[in-house]
Amino acid sequence: MKLPRTLAPWSTYLTQFPDEVSIALGSMVRAIALAIGPMHLSRRAGSGEPDGFSGIGRRGSYERLLVSEWAIADEIEEEFLRRAVSGEHLFLDRARREPTGSRAALALLDAGPSQIGAPRIAHIAAVIALAWRAEAAGARFGWAILQRPTMALMPGIASAEVITLLDARCANEVRNQDIEAWRERSIGLQDLDDVWLVGAARLASLPEARELSWLLARDLYDPAARRLGLSIRGHKSAAKDMVLDLPEDRISARLLRDPFESITAEPRLLKPAQAPRSNLVFDAGGTKLFARGALKEIIAFPIPNSPSAGTGKPKHYLSRKGRYIDSVGRLGRAIAGITGWGRLIEIEYLRKPGHFPPAGYYACLGEQTSFATVSDGRLRPCFALSTEETQLLAIDGTDSLFRVRAEHQASRVGGKYEVGPARVDDQYVWGAAYKIASDVLAIAPVGSRIAYVGRRLPDREWSIGSIALDASHFELPFSGDPVGAFFGLGGSLAMGQLGLVAIGQDAQHWWILSANGTSAIELPNGWEAIGVTRFSGERTFRRAPALVALGQDGRTVSLVGKDSWETAFRTRAPIRHITVSGTVPCIAYSTAEAELVVYSITHRAALCRFTGVDAL
Repeated sequence: MKLPRTLAPWSTYLTQFPDEVSIALGSMVRAIALAIGPMHLSRRAGSGEPDGFSGIGRRGSYERLLVSEWAIADEIEEEFLRRAVSGEHLFLDRARREPTGSRAALALLDAGPSQIGAPRIAHIAAVIALAWRAEAAGARFGWAILQRPTMALMPGIASAEVITLLDARCANEVRNQDIEAWRERSIGLQDLDDVWLVGAARLASLPEARELSWLLARDLYDPAARRLGLSIRGHKSAAKDMVLDLPEDRISARLLRDPFESITAEPRLLKPAQAPRSNLVFDAGGTKLFARGALKEIIAFPIPNSPSAGTGKPKHYLSRKGRYIDSVGRLGRAIAGITGWGRLIEIEYLRKPGHFPPAGYYACLGEQTSFATVSDGRLRPCFALSTEETQLLAIDGTDSLFRVRAEHQASRVGGKYEVGPARVDDQYVWGAAYKIASDVLAIAPVGSRIAYVGRRLPDREWSIGSIALDASHFELPFSGDPVGAFFGLGGSLAMGQLGLVAIGQDAQHWWILSANGTSAIELPNGWEAIGVTRFSGERTFRRAPALVALGQDGRTVSLVGKDSWETAFRTRAPIRHITVSGTVPCIAYSTAEAELVVYSITHRAALCRFTGVDAL
């Protein structure tokens, strides 16, 4: 699309956006650019390299005396002397290559909470206007976030940099120390003398900002209008106020959420009978999402590895004996369902046959120990131990953790000993199940081990456990009973046997244990922690863990770090069920508007989307 002639100067920056976005944003860029004005390039009286002659003057070395003056000396010596005494001799003035006054420009953006929403649109427009202004003057340009004095300078406003700008939210307002840190850093930036602060009105009152240029954005609390108030002051010009019209709500929302129309999964329609009727459970590999169906079946939703990979059909699995499945998981390539049956546990393979551990019954050992069946309707997970094919870990209906192990025994048949299941209470059993923890709050595979947070047995002390062929236990970062816990994909932040783990001291105060150490995070009132992950890619400029939190509106999901805050996505309808995978960077949720989505934190897009779900 060809832009209007009035927006032609900024076409290089605007054409990267979708058509309707580029026109709406271009009007804002033009208004800001006219208010800021051009970059003034004053000449310096420097001592650059000689570059010819620039004219004639009355001062200089006699090596540069005009030839006509030497002619007077030859013909009229007295006149030559008189002109010398009177300072009337004429000399050639030497020209020099002199640097211009503003060869580099820098914009520092406020990413604090007061600039969330419409002011962020003004930030995009302001950076485009300042980048074009510097380019027109032949100057270099860069921008960065005020709250991050150590971040690398962004050289322009290409699509990746726009996403970086939008995602660079944090919970801290700009402090005077932040500006001071940037001013100290700018001393080492060559020829930098055009610095702009872009942010909240409070920047103008900070002592370190008094000698800098600024563009201040503020919301105008007028429900009937979509406008933004701006105050602009150049380094050598008076402040001026203006009102900026915002694009319509739909375009504004796109600018803030998905300005470049990133690839997202095509929705797949579901019949009411295919609707999930319970919480959501990821499998260990992050390729399946499990939920309960309308009856006793388990629904397995396939998860693609990218938004463009396509979405497969969900599949339904029923227990062959018509039982209510308590926990589910993938053991190898097979889907296993675990059911309690008095003092017995039954493993049943719902998809293709599985062999390790064998399908069948397992006896619960220990006094008053049984695998409690589900009473609250929630589906629990089970995991195989990768270091031992004959063992798995499963959680029952009371959130107790069982270690199930196949223990083939020899029996005498026809005078020969053969290996086979033993018989207990008129049932053949393949092995035993041992209750090893209660009140389990979280469980996830971590490498070749399984980590959990719960009360270990027999002392019922709270701990973080790590299980393989052996078992290790670690203390919580605080005393008292935790209110919740989560495991997440840590990558380079993973901590040995535990990976990345978050534990809640209460609803607002959480502790994250990672390779960076233990960090405390406080959530605002009304926000609910739902998982733990890490900031990745261009979202931050350092390694950092983050809580995944659900807002008090029931629709906003954000990543909350110790000093950073980023909104992952917002849903149209309230979220009914939501879970964060402990092994892959994915969030699954279902809404009250018949929608089931698996969102990728890495792609920042939906991997799959199922619609038409009959909401309950």
